[in-house]
Amino acid sequence: MKIAVIHGSAHSLLADQGLLLERMVELGHEVHTLAPPADEEVLTGLKELGTESATYPLTRGKFSPLADLTSMSQIKQILYRIKPDVVLSISSKPMTFGSMAARMAWVDHQKRIYSLVTGLGFPFTEKAGWKRRIIYAYTKYMMGGGLGACTGIIFRNSEDEAFFRAFGVIRDTARTTIIENLIPEKDTPADQSRDASINDLLSYMELI
Repeated sequence: MKIAVIHGSAHSLLADQGLLLERMVELGHEVHTLAPPADEEVLTGLKELGTESATYPLTRGKFSPLADLTSMSQIKQILYRIKPDVVLSISSKPMTFGSMAARMAWVDHQKRIYSLVTGLGFPFTEKAGWKRRIIYAYTKYMMGGGLGACTGIIFRNSEDEAFFRAFGVIRDTARTTIIENLIPEKDTPADQSRDASINDLLSYMELI
């Protein structure tokens, strides 16, 4: 299958999900990565895994609806060109705008769109102040659209799933799962539990 993996950081994608990308390629899938521009060393690392890389603009840690729409438009154009069978969005903004772009750009009859939730993101770090309330409301609206576009949503723990359900951005009928050890602890080598988690993710996405 042709798979598009969207991330908010090419460096984090390579460091945290390199084993996942490598496993997808080993299974015979054609893997395309979408991430903001990165240095040549990171791009070389992704290429050595057997993936094809594309870049899109992304504004991190800042409230900018116009920049977000630009990101979504660029992702949509890339996905329309790639024509993937499956899309996996990882991290906060990709799982919002990447998933919506995938839904809009799809050119096949099937729509297999997945999101891997890696954390809560900066809008949830505090709730004080009128600006934070605006960001909070905007994030809730847009994230609801992104997660609502997904075929399945993957959480790393039950606490995050409970939070997102309480936040009201996951439909009652949404297909979700919890898979631990998908992101390695800092400076911790890969182990069998991580390999098992990657296989669980691939099985959930019907890739093995």
